[in-house]
Amino acid sequence: MPFLHTPRRFLPREVTTSIPVLSLTSIRDAISAKLTRRKARTDRSTPHTQQTSPREMPSFELKYSVDKHTFQHQLTGLIHLRASPARLLGAIHRQNKALVNAEIEEAKAGIGARERRLPAIQTSKSNSDRPWKVLAAIKHLVQLRIPLYLIPRLGDLVPKQPYDLPHSYLFLKACRSGNAQLIRSLLRENRWLALSFDHIRQTGLHWLAKRGHADLLQDLVDCGAFIDARDSAGRTALYIAVHKSNLAEVRKLLSLKANPYLRSCSGKRPSDIAKSATIQRLLLKAMLLQVLLKFVPTATRAQVWQREGLQYFQAKTEIICTHF
Repeated sequence: MPFLHTPRRFLPREVTTSIPVLSLTSIRDAISAKLTRRKARTDRSTPHTQQTSPREMPSFELKYSVDKHTFQHQLTGLIHLRASPARLLGAIHRQNKALVNAEIEEAKAGIGARERRLPAIQTSKSNSDRPWKVLAAIKHLVQLRIPLYLIPRLGDLVPKQPYDLPHSYLFLKACRSGNAQLIRSLLRENRWLALSFDHIRQTGLHWLAKRGHADLLQDLVDCGAFIDARDSAGRTALYIAVHKSNLAEVRKLLSLKANPYLRSCSGKRPSDIAKSATIQRLLLKAMLLQVLLKFVPTATRAQVWQREGLQYFQAKTEIICTHF
C-alpha cells in the first residue's frame, strides 16, 4: 500500500499506534498541519524589511507608461520614449511562445531529443554572434572617422597578426607599464598602433584597464582603438576592469559607451562578476541606458546621454541608491 511509504513524522499519533486507523483524510490533515507549522516558522525567521535584489527588479512593462510613452526609474529618471517598446515586447513574447511550442513538439516526438537539441544550441549561438560582429565592424569604421579614399587600404593598415605593426611590442609594453609619454609619442607617429594586439589578442585598452591607467584610455580611443574589442577569451576591456575592481577605469569605459551586455566565452557578463556594489550600480545604469537610448527620439538622444550618462559615470562621489 502507498501509506506504508509515508514517513512516520507525517502520521498522527493515533495512526502510529494503531494500524486500522490509517485513512487518506487523517494522513492528509497531518501533512497539512506539518507544512503549515513549517511555513509559520519560516515566516517568523524571515525579516520584514528586505532590500530588493537587482534580479527582482520590476519588469519593463511595470515601469513603462503606455499612454505617455515614458520610462521612470530611479537610476535613469523620467525618459520619454517612442512607441517602439510595446511592439518590441510583443515580438519577444511571440518568439518565446514559438520556442515553447517547438520544445513541446520536440518532446512529443521523443526520439533523440537531447542529441538533436545540442547541435541546435551551438548553431544558434554562432549565428547570433555573427550579427554582432557585423554591427561592431560598422561601429568601429564610423568611430575611426577616416577619409573615404583610405577605406580600400584598411586591409594594409589594420594589423592581422600579433605584433604585426612596427613598434607594436614597444607600444603594448608601454601600455602595460603605463608610460604615458612613450604611448603618446608612438601614437603620433602611427595612430594604427592603437589597434595592435598581443598573442592572446589583448589590445592596449585591455592592459590599461587591467593595470589601472584610466587617464590613457581616452588617448587610445581617440586614435581608433575599438572600445569593445575582445581578447581570445571573449573579454572586453570593461570586463577586465570589472574583474580587477578598478572603479576609475570602469567609470571611464562606461563614459566612452562600452557595451556592458557583451559576454565572455564563459557566458558571463561584467555584471555577473562585479564584486563592488558601486560597480554593480554603474553597470546597471549603463545596461538601462543601453536599451532606453534606442527608443529615445534621435533629436534628444544626445541630451539624454549627456544628462543621464556622462554626469553619472564621471561623478567623483559615489551616488548611493537605497533600492533599485
